[in-house]
Amino acid sequence: MNRTAAALALLLAVLLAGCSGSSTGGDANSGGKTDTIRVAVKDGKVTPATHREPVAEGDTVKLVITTDTADEVHVHGVDIEKETTPGKPVTITFVAKDAGIYEVETHESGLQLLQLEVR
Repeated sequence: MNRTAAALALLLAVLLAGCSGSSTGGDANSGGKTDTIRVAVKDGKVTPATHREPVAEGDTVKLVITTDTADEVHVHGVDIEKETTPGKPVTITFVAKDAGIYEVETHESGLQLLQLEVR
């Protein structure tokens, strides 16, 4: 194999290694796994019922929230807000960097959707 072919083979191996992700879908910078948490709000009721969800520090948190009204979802402690559209899921993704309890709530309806317990 000549030097050019060897260099291309090495480059291809490095690029392919960089493209492989973890089977859990973790964020490349987090070193953890991805925790997908789904919540729905219909007729003022939260499903699953408001609860505390454990998450490991360093994991990527992916909240998928569906509401039946226009509202805004806020994750305290990471200061992320997203508008909701009736019937269309909104996704909020972030890395759980610091241990603690983080409330996830709607602004207009004032509903607590869940608490994230990062440990």
